[in-house]
Amino acid sequence: MIGHTIAIYNGKQHVPIYITDRIVIYIFIYIYIYIYIYI
Repeated sequence: MIGHTIAIYNGKQHVPIYITDRIVIYIFIYIYIYIYIYI
């Protein structure tokens, strides 16, 4: 997944997002916090 470009729809248009290792780490931290708080 790292190194790919995905398109995120913001309600008006698709915005290209380039996936880097920092984005993947941010996603894992966000999921961890969500699981820790809500489950």
